[in-house]
Amino acid sequence: MSVPGNYLRHSNYTIRLDPSDGSPAFRADGGQSSFRSYNFPTQHLRHQGYVLRIDPIGSSSSVADRQDATIRVTS
Repeated sequence: MSVPGNYLRHSNYTIRLDPSDGSPAFRADGGQSSFRSYNFPTQHLRHQGYVLRIDPIGSSSSVADRQDATIRVTS
């Protein structure tokens, strides 16, 4: 679903679609395959149990955790 001017963001570690308020939190690079939280830099967008959320992902994370935080961007 594409909603121009709206972006994925998190509230209470759950992902939602919100309109841009022009703040730095809404800046993103559409070519990325991993999305890091602006205000929680160790947290990445991840799917688990059919829910999108943010969780800590780092070099010590398991392969499965890192794969859950990898998203293919398509148009």
